[in-house]
Amino acid sequence: MNFPLPNFGYNSVYKVFNGIDLRQTSLCPNKCVMCAKAQKGHQHQTMSMEDLHFVLDIFPDYKGGVWLLGSGEVFMLENLPERVAIIKNAWPECTVHTLTTFNIFHGQSWLAELFKAGLDDIYVSCYGYTEDDYHKIHGAPLFSGLMQNIEAIGKLQPEIGNKIHFKYLNEMEHLFGVRNADQKQKKFMETVARNHISHFEASDVFPWNKTIPPNGKSLWELPSPCSVVWGGTTASWIYILENLDVVPCCLFIEDDFVLGNLRKNSLEEIFTGEKFRFFYESWWAMRPDKIPVCNTCQAYSAFPSADELARMAAWQARELRGQKVIFWGGGEAYRAYKSFFVECEPVAILMDTPADAGQKYIDGIPVHHPDAFLPTLTEPLPLVIFAMQKASPRILQTLKEKYAYYKPSKLVICPANAQLRPRVEPFFQD
Repeated sequence: MNFPLPNFGYNSVYKVFNGIDLRQTSLCPNKCVMCAKAQKGHQHQTMSMEDLHFVLDIFPDYKGGVWLLGSGEVFMLENLPERVAIIKNAWPECTVHTLTTFNIFHGQSWLAELFKAGLDDIYVSCYGYTEDDYHKIHGAPLFSGLMQNIEAIGKLQPEIGNKIHFKYLNEMEHLFGVRNADQKQKKFMETVARNHISHFEASDVFPWNKTIPPNGKSLWELPSPCSVVWGGTTASWIYILENLDVVPCCLFIEDDFVLGNLRKNSLEEIFTGEKFRFFYESWWAMRPDKIPVCNTCQAYSAFPSADELARMAAWQARELRGQKVIFWGGGEAYRAYKSFFVECEPVAILMDTPADAGQKYIDGIPVHHPDAFLPTLTEPLPLVIFAMQKASPRILQTLKEKYAYYKPSKLVICPANAQLRPRVEPFFQD
């Protein structure tokens, strides 16, 4: 079975799973502002031990990563160490990780047992650094539980602390209205570091009900890479909910878009089924608005890999094959991606400031200033904008202000990076 990606015959995700997102529970004491589940309500569902064993049998000799997550808080499960041990016993060469708010305290011995069972890492979602701020962001008065866990880690072997990774945000004041966020974060990190924890990693999350651009995308509605569809980053993952439903990615946390169920369907049925093809074909047509979760996703363009961008460039070029086009930009992005577009017929390269004032051609293509060339067109030709992420918004704004007749259907940004982060009003005010 071939994984039906549009370019280069990638191997089937069915054959090459290297990541399993294994949702353990939707139980949760929190109401985090960045969590869709918190806004809609939790279903209070936990994967049974029988179902856990069933999943393990589906993937014999699995050696990749396992993420024990939940649309809830996985630390609600007192038998979490037992679950980790069962997974490690079935898949001894896998790595087991979890993402948690780390605010449910079961005791120092329980934490020691968790790592003894084989847990490789804990990633801590922690975006409030005082009791008040924590309650605002995570929706629960559980800051004390977080601190108890941190102090307990400090009393275990120092190497245990090296397995804890704290996620933090750089825009707490802007996104969430937390005053003096940087100073509070610095003081908190100093406390955490005294307990043998030294890994701090920036995260990129948003208030779930923040202002969303039209159609949940940029104003221009241009293609941007979704790792699930275009890349090797998460395209080879499988996402399994607590009831063994399989969904496209971690943002699908309800039963509104299910690819299949492992109790009812084989992997081949799931990954050749109607829902699976609809998901991919919607993205290939750049119509994520057909899928409500995708239409409001603010994450899919945040961390594209070079592989994702190259594969998208190949798709963009294929869509324009044999057509007359205009290129905008002759710099780094042009040099990196121009070879994908060899089957197009470029009539001009637009440049605001040519490197050489007398430069009339690049690769045999006439060079023009946009303001001199675009007004001469009788109809807009497809326009390929070769620009990196800092430059593309400026070019889009120029088109919007001066040449509004250029609609999204006529624009291609290469590499695909057109997602513009909207201005967001603070979610809270102290």
